[in-house]
Amino acid sequence: MKNFWINLPQSAKAFLILFLLGLSIIGVIDLGQLTVNQPIKPSPTTGYYKVSFIILSDVDDEPISKAEVQFIFDGAPAPRYTNDDGYVSISIPKRDYIDFVIRKKGFQNLSRRINLKADLDETLIYPLKPTALPSPTPEPVPTSSLFPKTEPPEKLPETSQEVESILKNIAASVQNWKNRNGQYPDDIGTNEINLGTPPGAPGDRIDYWPDDIPSNIDYDHWPLENGFCYVHVASLGKNGKRDYPLSQEVTQPGTIRAIGDDIVLGIDVYKCD
Repeated sequence: MKNFWINLPQSAKAFLILFLLGLSIIGVIDLGQLTVNQPIKPSPTTGYYKVSFIILSDVDDEPISKAEVQFIFDGAPAPRYTNDDGYVSISIPKRDYIDFVIRKKGFQNLSRRINLKADLDETLIYPLKPTALPSPTPEPVPTSSLFPKTEPPEKLPETSQEVESILKNIAASVQNWKNRNGQYPDDIGTNEINLGTPPGAPGDRIDYWPDDIPSNIDYDHWPLENGFCYVHVASLGKNGKRDYPLSQEVTQPGTIRAIGDDIVLGIDVYKCD
């Protein structure tokens, strides 16, 4: 090849050089034209949508902190958790829809699907329902009694059917008996019930000596509900002990009861006024 080039005449060498140079110029022009006409390919960049949530309690609209938001789709990000204001936001790769579940201990799970294009740039608010609703606080029952309402026992000690019957009809209920300290009497018993006004006034204790009874009589006045009071009548002997009275006029028909060191003779129910 080298000898071929050396043996060529000068005119042939010049022609060959010009020919090769022309081919090179044409090739460069065609390559440039190809580059101009070829469409430009986009760079492989991925867009994102920002999604924001506020999670509240369905009961009082208070924000729920540390609620978990788990996304369910291919390539989903890790779960996110709300802050103290119940707020959380996340950037999602561009797509049409996303599915997610909101979880929080003590509340029911909430599953939703949202349209990213429709809900773009909006803060979505979701209330969670508690797994068990709190019991409502009962309102206090109004009472006309002068004494605070206390929980009555199932049955007052040492009561009789007569006492219960009278008080249910006249003083609302035997369960409403209270003394001036708001407590239930522990020495209730009877063999006689009278309707009327006994001696003395409510709160007084009267000791006297009836002619036909060798002992004095002890009256304890206590208020009941609805403006009624009762008198607990017991016998008190001269020696300071409670003695059984001899008078049948006081005892009337019935059973005398010994309650502690009290012997109860009767109970009178009357209007306190």
